[in-house]
This record gives sequence, structure tokens and C-alpha cells, in this order.
Amino acid sequence: MKFLKYLIYFLGLFFVNSTNGLNILAIFPLSMKSHYAIGFSIVKSLLDVGHNVTAISTLKPDKQIENYQIISIPDVMEEFKEQEPNPFEFIHMPIIMSMLMMPKFGIDMVNSVMKSEELHMFLKSNDKFDICIMELFGDEALLGIPEKFDCILLLYMTFDSFVWSDNIVGNQSPGSYVPNPYLHYTDKMTYMERVWNEFVNLFDKTLYYGYHLPRQRELYNKYFPNAKRTFDEMYRNSSIIFINNHVSHSFPRPHQPTQIEIGGIHQTDGAILFSMGSYIDGTDWPLEKRDAFIKVFGKLKQKVIWRYSNETLP
Repeated sequence: MKFLKYLIYFLGLFFVNSTNGLNILAIFPLSMKSHYAIGFSIVKSLLDVGHNVTAISTLKPDKQIENYQIISIPDVMEEFKEQEPNPFEFIHMPIIMSMLMMPKFGIDMVNSVMKSEELHMFLKSNDKFDICIMELFGDEALLGIPEKFDCILLLYMTFDSFVWSDNIVGNQSPGSYVPNPYLHYTDKMTYMERVWNEFVNLFDKTLYYGYHLPRQRELYNKYFPNAKRTFDEMYRNSSIIFINNHVSHSFPRPHQPTQIEIGGIHQTDGAILFSMGSYIDGTDWPLEKRDAFIKVFGKLKQKVIWRYSNETLP
């Protein structure tokens, strides 16, 4: 994962001037730690090389960090839990129903974020920012925030590229071998799986362009009536989109040069994949050798993934 860290360091050093760090605005609209971990890992790398970060967020780091300021916003997930079914019910929910819930979630998220009095005071300030790093998760109306501060826009996603980001950078996700994220398929789809995948893609695009984006455009105009740039101008204004994917655990698929894979950036110590090949399984080892490896692995900082047939180690 060092390469990913170096990539962020390079971006930071590339934009920094000779005397001061950059002023960076980060937008973390969700309180889900799996989402926050990706975004915070990006800005933490920039903080480490001397930049200043102001984050619009519901979450705070475990300890105070120099040059890191928080603009507090409400937790949309608390409201979502009160209105929507138990998350475990999503497992049994029809795919189409799950997809229909996303536009409403995006609307609720934007409305929740914009309730913050602290955020409104912040938007009235004359603060200057060089870069804005913002999560793209059905919250496109919040692009009015980086528009207000007229800064370079970098987006990040907590999953791989699909309709939400493909259109922004002109990417393609061929349905013949790139499964829709709502489906648990791989690139090795049967004929009928490809047919279903294309249908889901068609429904997804129709919902996104026909309903979701128009609602987000309305919210953008509502909350940012004095914006100098339109919603559509900001929508296509991202310089880079970081995607939470990595070639080591995925399959070949198209990406634009402006879509940069950062999968694993939140793993501070990395991981080790241990295998003795397809023939020798961990259960075949003599007990004393197996115990020796377990003791050694237990002393490592890295997480160890070991191909082992039994559900538990003796």
C-alpha cells in the first residue's frame, strides 16, 4: 500500500508552494466509518506533508490533529435508521427496490447536511481553499460547496466505478463483462446473467439520469442560488476521481486516466496473502509446524490471509 501513500504525497507536493501548505476542504457527508476511513486516509496523507485541512463531517478523529479543523454536520444515518428498514432486510430486498431507495437517500443526505448552522456560517466566510476532496455517493448537490470556494475538485468513491462516476469522466462499463455493483456477479457471467446485468444497468441509468440527477440539480439550485457555475458545469468539473478498487482483487475493466485506484489506502500496515499452492492445505501440516507459523504470524503488524480449509484453527 506504500505506492498509494506515495501517490497522495506526490499530489500534495505537486500543488504545494515553496513556503506554505495548501488549504484543503474535505467533505465527508456520511457517518459510516467504512466511508469515512477512505476519505480520511486521503486527507491524513496530505496532513502528514504539511497541508491544512478543514473537514465538513459528522465524525471526528480519535485524537486532535494539528492543522485539522472540523465543521460539524448532522448525522443523516440516524434519520435514515428511523425511516428505513433494518439494514439486514436489504439482503432479502429485491434489487430494483434497493435501487429505488438510493435517490431518496441522496435527497435526505443533502437536506441533512444543509441543516447545519455551523456549515451555513462557514459558507458565509471568506476562507480560501486550493483543493476540495468530496465523497461522491448520491450527494451531487453538495458540489455547490466547492463551487462557492472556487477550488480544484477531487472526488472519491468507496467502491469501483459505475454509472455515478462513468458519466463524469466519459468512462464505459461494458455489461458483457462488468457486472452492476448491485449484482454479486464476476466478469465470468453466463448468458442469462449478462442479460439480467444489462437490464439492471438500463434501469440504473434511467433512474440516475431521469430522476436522481434532476432532484440533485433542484437541491443545488435551492441551497446555492448565487452559484456562479451551474450544477451541470460543476458535475463535470472533477479533476480526479479516486475509486476504492485495486487490480490485485478485481478483474480487468476500463478506467479513464483520471480514475485512480486507491483500494487499501486505509490499511495502515498492509496485508500478507499466505499460501502453499493449491495442493498443500494448512490442515495437512504437522501440528508443530502449523503452530510455529501461527506464532510467527501473530507477531506481525500486517493482517495475514491464509488459505485454510477448516473453519477454526486447532
